[in-house]
Parts: sequence; C-alpha cells; structure tokens
Amino acid sequence: MQSRQLRSLTRYFPEIVAAVAELGQDVVLDGELVVWQRGRLDFAALQQRLQPSTAHAGRLATATPAVFVVFDVLAAKGKDLRPMSWTERRRRMETLLGTRLPHGLVLMPASADPSVGRLWMRQHTDAGIEGVVAKRVDQT
Repeated sequence: MQSRQLRSLTRYFPEIVAAVAELGQDVVLDGELVVWQRGRLDFAALQQRLQPSTAHAGRLATATPAVFVVFDVLAAKGKDLRPMSWTERRRRMETLLGTRLPHGLVLMPASADPSVGRLWMRQHTDAGIEGVVAKRVDQT
C-alpha cells in the first residue's frame, strides 16, 4: 500500500491490507483512504492514522477504522490493465469486487448520467465529499 508520493502506508492501515488480501489475487487498486466520523469524512482522523508506531497504528485501526474507496483496478494477475479503456477496467473491477466485497473496501459508484453527478454533488457536500470525477469512459 503506498501513497501517490510512493510512501509506504502498509503498516498504518492493517485493516485495508487485510481487506485487499481477502480478494485472493494480486491486484493494483487505485482509490482513496477515508475515515468516517459522525456521518462525515474526517481528514484529521485520517492524518492521525499516520503514526510512526506499528502498535499505535493497530490501536488506531480499531478506534478509527479506515475504508478504501476503490476507483479503478490498474493491474490484476500480473497484467497491466492501464492500456484498457476505463469501461473495461470498471467491468473487471466490478467482477473482482462485486461478488464478495471485503469489509474495508468500498466500490466507488459510477454513472454516465450527468444529472446523477449533479445530484451526488448536492447531496454529499455536507458529508465532506468535495467533488466527482468526470472522464471519457472509452479512454485509458
């Protein structure tokens, strides 16, 4: 598990490492780590999870569990999936995660309907969600 700056996050989020291991195959997933507190994203609680002590990280995993919101699957079973269209990667991700989504992993919802995106923005802003991603589904 690593940040976009390639910093290892494995020891800070043992519950997410365990959830990905439950998938039973080698995968590279792209997504966002979040901590929910009182119905909102809690960035401060997420930052507190980045403690230097492995023992402290384990206690925090129990006290303030994180979830990994999965946006994309970039590789699976040793194959680089990035050259595929997002539509094909999404299909593979739904197949991978759709049958038994381990606790701690959340599949990011998707819609091709712009009115749904606008609705999500209006309804989820109070929860701390800052935006939606819009992209061409036929592109890599």
